[in-house]
Amino acid sequence: MARPRKEAGLSLDARVAFRLTYQDYAIYKSKVAQSGLSASEFFRVAVLENRSEIVVIAPEVRELVYHFNRAGNALNCLTKQLDSDLQGGHLDPRTLDRLLASLIAIADYLKELMP
Repeated sequence: MARPRKEAGLSLDARVAFRLTYQDYAIYKSKVAQSGLSASEFFRVAVLENRSEIVVIAPEVRELVYHFNRAGNALNCLTKQLDSDLQGGHLDPRTLDRLLASLIAIADYLKELMP
């Protein structure tokens, strides 16, 4: 669960605290670490969504998500460049070739990531 955006008028103002035995605290910290969430996010998900089990995201999956996000950012940049060139009337065959080469490079990059 992501932190609510302040622009939406939602802020995390109320503080919640609880005590655990050292043994329970070790289990809690282990589950938080396995979840990949912060302690606050973990607690909010567990309590507000009434989930007793947090889904663990494997490191390999996190890495794939990171690379796909990078590819998405690159695609966004290419889209902005194409739109800018179209709006400015500067779209020429050289620009199209460059954009196509970039798209092919992104596709190859993503293909390399797949097992």
